[in-house]
Amino acid sequence: MKRILGMRRPLAVALTLSLALACGVQAKDDASALAIQLPAKDLDQQFLPAIQPMNPDATVNVVIGTAGLAGTPPACDKDFCVGKVPRSIVAKEKGGHGGALQAMVLGAPKAAGTTARGRPLAMLVQKAGEKRQTLLIVTTLASPFGQAQSLEEIEAQSPGLLARLKAALAPAMAGAASGAEIVGRKETIRFLGDAISDFEYAYVKESDKRPLDANGNPQLYSWPGARNIGE
Repeated sequence: MKRILGMRRPLAVALTLSLALACGVQAKDDASALAIQLPAKDLDQQFLPAIQPMNPDATVNVVIGTAGLAGTPPACDKDFCVGKVPRSIVAKEKGGHGGALQAMVLGAPKAAGTTARGRPLAMLVQKAGEKRQTLLIVTTLASPFGQAQSLEEIEAQSPGLLARLKAALAPAMAGAASGAEIVGRKETIRFLGDAISDFEYAYVKESDKRPLDANGNPQLYSWPGARNIGE
């Protein structure tokens, strides 16, 4: 404390400013600081809460064919399938569409409704004003692309595949200012984690609810120091 007080004024001011900025960034990026709202209806259908989004080996689960990108039907071809990551949300409060994180699984096609496991490799992001459409790219370990470290490597293996992936975003983002941007694996993993944690913060499970008393009201727990009825 003495050293800080004894610092030259410019250095002390710089340190204080740095700490303030760091705290501000942390508060802004903390998922718990944002009031993420889930839709009032069809939660089970939209977000598949019965299925875990990740596995112990750090692979991500993608449920195939349950919903395509906004405005597009579910689709598979010889190289990829459309699906979504269960228990995830690309929140409207963060410029997203408010639904589960959409994904494309590269590799052998899967039947609709099945769950594919793979490595989160990259992400395509297309922006229109303040809104953005995101598409997670996942590679299954058993596919020819399983060991790829980037979309560029995959494009080298299968020329034209990247253009087809980008084209899948186009119908969902009318008015987009430019084409889809490629996001690297590090930022992709961070975005995926945020989408999962945002859902977990917003999703109210039965175990989170208070039990009801004999009159059908939420049960309150007594506390000897309470002045009023309640906790």
